[in-house]
Amino acid sequence: MRSSRIALAALCAALMAACSGSGSGAELRDGRPDIAHAAPGDVELEAATARARAQLARFEQALEARPAGCIRHAVKVRVGPTASGEQVWLAEPVVVDGGFRGVVDNSARTLPDLRRGDLITVPQRGVTDWMMVCDGALVGGESLRLALQRAWPWQREAWRKAAGMRID
Repeated sequence: MRSSRIALAALCAALMAACSGSGSGAELRDGRPDIAHAAPGDVELEAATARARAQLARFEQALEARPAGCIRHAVKVRVGPTASGEQVWLAEPVVVDGGFRGVVDNSARTLPDLRRGDLITVPQRGVTDWMMVCDGALVGGESLRLALQRAWPWQREAWRKAAGMRID
């Protein structure tokens, strides 16, 4: 199950590389998933983050209730010493007092001590997105939806084939 999340994180990075706008782009890494960069002040990405944060209570309830048919829970968080920080996906998240604990599911570029597989705890204010798959459909995943919207048609098709979920 974790390998499917890792594949999803790699696909997300590739899709984010397709995002337009000044300052956006990707760091291409031979043999490893690309790292996507978003421009500071990306209004669409800020709106996606706001939508995700507005629905965070729904995600927390789903994590605690674990409804039948809902799998692949993940939370995207900002980590690092600066206000802008770096964003990583946490797999296997659990709600803890004031935040989330989970397993880092993708590589961090600017934080060499943070590695895929590390167990970390982050405050709720650090959440920038969340996702789960319920009955085969993506729920949440606002940044993923934006990346998919911005991707080239061939990238969207490749993602849809590899992701193993619908986006309604």
